[in-house]
Amino acid sequence: MGVLGFAALAACSLTTSLDGLTGGPVETADASAPADASAPMDASDEAKIVPSTGWAFRKSLTVDKSVVPSATDLAEFPLLVSLTDADLRTTDSGGKVANGRDLAFFAADGVTPLAYEIESYASTTGQIIAWVKLPVLSATMGAKLYLAFGNAQVTASLEDRKGVWSSGFAAVWHMADATWTDSASGSTGNPVGVPTIVKTGQIGTAASFGATDVYVGVGPDARFQPTSITVSAWANPGSVGSAPDRHPYMLDQDTYRDTASNPRGYYMEIYRTQTNPRPTFYTANGTELAHAFATTSVVNGTWYHVVGTRDETSGLTRIYVNGVEEGSATMTGGIAYLPNKVQVGGFGSQSWDGLLDEVRIAKGARDAGWIRTEYANQSAPEKFVTVGPLQTTP
Repeated sequence: MGVLGFAALAACSLTTSLDGLTGGPVETADASAPADASAPMDASDEAKIVPSTGWAFRKSLTVDKSVVPSATDLAEFPLLVSLTDADLRTTDSGGKVANGRDLAFFAADGVTPLAYEIESYASTTGQIIAWVKLPVLSATMGAKLYLAFGNAQVTASLEDRKGVWSSGFAAVWHMADATWTDSASGSTGNPVGVPTIVKTGQIGTAASFGATDVYVGVGPDARFQPTSITVSAWANPGSVGSAPDRHPYMLDQDTYRDTASNPRGYYMEIYRTQTNPRPTFYTANGTELAHAFATTSVVNGTWYHVVGTRDETSGLTRIYVNGVEEGSATMTGGIAYLPNKVQVGGFGSQSWDGLLDEVRIAKGARDAGWIRTEYANQSAPEKFVTVGPLQTTP
């Protein structure tokens, strides 16, 4: 394909144009072997120099404005691309991908590289789950980008994991491997009670937790203690408990580990009454709790997208279920913190019993349009992103 031309990721500016996107990561094992879903992802978090030419093939990926439920443009939105395509198999499996590392995403101009992270890739089936940062997802125009492949000169990962999650994300856990790696920072978690990775996630794999003292501890770290915050997870309860005082936690940051009369931090749980187990998000200022109760009664074995936000400016703590705001509460002052760790999956008798996937903590309170769009993208990625026909790269 001739001499490679290079576009440095660092030169990619974030603009409001649909054509201006950045560079990104893939899995690495033996450089001579094709990548596969079972191979570990590249641990490098640095931005790579992505070749702008040398790609034999590409496919357009289009997000039509009709599937974007936000009324305003969304800056630096991490787009989920999840698809299975025979052309994306490696050549030794009958496809057109050279080695599994030659997968990259470009803006609508076909040249500007985008930051991306590949959560999983199966060389024999052409299944890929990836996150691509769009500098802007337009409420009125949608977005267009390209997935390029077929470049045998690329033999190492081109992913930029941190670049995908640089827009205020403090932590992103895909629940994809037993190192419990946070894609936003590259740090790993400390499992207690042996939570396990299972194949039946909402997006790829998920983590399975038991009912008592099974969790992943992370920190303590100041990045988990912002004044305004968004906490989110895909949650699938295995059992909400048989007693009304059983409140399985999805995530906890020290709220009751100080004392019940001096609550601090935040947590997200299933609050159980006798007949109505429902998602709830709590924030605490040291003397009082803001309880944002959802109205949805959860059913065991069902996936729910649960999001809690705390907006320091308005004083509101909110809870969203499947993209819909269902409850809010007010609290005077800001969130009070102690330097304690975050526990994904709760703690003690209130540990989560079931599956968790795509657990995130972000600085700032995401608005309703962002949350609705995340849910639309993650609940049905095949409807959110339209894949075009195979093209030879100009």
